[in-house]
Amino acid sequence: MSSRLLPLPRRAARRQTAWPLHGPRSIFTKGLRDSRRSILLAGLGMGFLTLLLGMILSLQFPTAADRQQIVAEMRMLPAAISGLLGEPINIDRLGGFMSWRYGNFMPIMFGIWSVLALSGTLAGEARGGSLEVLAGAPVSRRRIALEKIAVHVVALAGAVTVIALGAWLSGQAFATIPADAIAIGDALAHFAGVALFGLVGGALAFGLGPLLGRAAAGGIALATLITAYLVNAYAGVIPAFDQVQGLSWFAWSADQRPLAGRWDAVSLIPIGILVVALFAVGMLQLFFFSFAILIIALAAAALVNGVAAEERERRLELLLSTPVSRARLTIANGVGLFGAIAVVTLVIAASVAAGAAASGDDPVQPFLGTWVSGLYAAGLAGVGLAVIGLGAIDLGAPTTAALALGFFLWDFIGSALRLPPEWLDLTLTRHLGRPMIGTYDWPGMLLLAIMAVGGLLVAAWGMRRRDVSA
Repeated sequence: MSSRLLPLPRRAARRQTAWPLHGPRSIFTKGLRDSRRSILLAGLGMGFLTLLLGMILSLQFPTAADRQQIVAEMRMLPAAISGLLGEPINIDRLGGFMSWRYGNFMPIMFGIWSVLALSGTLAGEARGGSLEVLAGAPVSRRRIALEKIAVHVVALAGAVTVIALGAWLSGQAFATIPADAIAIGDALAHFAGVALFGLVGGALAFGLGPLLGRAAAGGIALATLITAYLVNAYAGVIPAFDQVQGLSWFAWSADQRPLAGRWDAVSLIPIGILVVALFAVGMLQLFFFSFAILIIALAAAALVNGVAAEERERRLELLLSTPVSRARLTIANGVGLFGAIAVVTLVIAASVAAGAAASGDDPVQPFLGTWVSGLYAAGLAGVGLAVIGLGAIDLGAPTTAALALGFFLWDFIGSALRLPPEWLDLTLTRHLGRPMIGTYDWPGMLLLAIMAVGGLLVAAWGMRRRDVSA
C-alpha cells in the first residue's frame, strides 16, 4: 500500500514534462525531435532510389560497351524529356548516371519539403500570439527564429547524409567498372548542393509566411521553385526562357555535379547568399510591427519635408496672396499630412489583414494593431511640424527621421545588449504595447495623440507669429 505513495521514477517524471520551455535549447531540440520522422522518410526514401538505380544499371548495362549504348540512347531523347533531366555528364559511369537520372530532379523534392516545413514555421505563432509567449522566456526573438531555421537545416543535413551513404553503398555494391566507384565526399557535396537548391524555395516561403500567411506563401514559393526549374530546363528550347535563364538559381550552379566528376563549388556561394537573404527577410517579418513603425515614421518624415518645402521655396507666399492666413494654411497642410499617413497605414494594415485571413487567422486584430504604427508616425510628424513652425524649416523632416531612427535603434540595440528596463523605457516604441495581439498601452496612445495635435497647433501658432511680425 505504501509503495503507491512513493515518488515517480525520474524517467516517468521526465515524460510528464512534455518538452516545456525550460531553456534556449528546448526550441531546437524539440523541433529536431519532431522532425526525426521527416529526416528518416526523406533520407531513406531518396537513399533507396540511389541503391535501386545502382542495381538496375549494374544488371542492364554491366560493361563499358553497354554504357556507351546508354549514351547513344540518351542523345536521341526528345528535348521535352532531356530538358527536364539536364545535361548528361559522364552518364556512362554510375555517379554520372545517378546525378543525371535522379539528381537533377531532387531539388524539387527537397524544395517541396522545405516549403511545407518553413512556410508556416513562424506565421501562425506570430499572429496567434504564441511567439510572444516564447519570447517571454529568456530567449530573444532572433534566437527563436534562428533555432527554428536550424532545425530544418539540420534535418536537411541528416537526409543528405543518409542519401549520400546510399549513393556510396550503391557504388560499393553494384560497381561493374572501375569508374562506378563513388567517393563519400563526392556524394555528400553533390546532395548538399541539391538540398541547397531546394532550400531556396523554403527560404522564400519563410520570408513571405508572416506577411501573406502559410497558404499564400507556400503557393508562391512552390510556383517560383518550379518556374525556376523549368526556365533553366527549357532555356535551350524556348527562346523566351533563354532570355530570363540567368534569373533561375538552377542555372547559376549547373556545373556543380560532383557525382559526375564535375566541380564548381564557388557557384554555390550566390545561392547560399540568396538563402540567407530570404531567411533574413523572414526574420525581419518577425519584428514586423517594429519595422512597420519605422517605415511609416520615415514616410512621415518625407511628408513633413513636403510641408517644409512650401515655406522653404516660398510657395507659401504665393498661396498667402489669397485671403487665407498662414496659420490656417498650416493646419490644412498638417491635416493633409495626417491623412497621407493614414493612407500609408491603411495599405499596410490591409496587407497584414489579407495575410492573416489567407492563413485562416483572425484578420481584425492585426488590422487594428497596425494602426498604432500610424498614430506613432503622426506623433513624430507633429514634432517635425512644430519645429518648422518655430522657424527651423530645414530641421523639421530631419527631426522626424532622427526620432524614428533613434527610437528604433535604441530599442533594438538596447534589447540586444540587455540594457536596464528604465533605460529602454526612454523610447516611445516601448510605450505602444503589443497591438498585434490586442494589448495596447493607452497612456502611450494618448501621448502620441497629444504630440500629433499639439505639434500641429504649435506649428500654426509659430506661423501666426510670423504673420504678426511681418
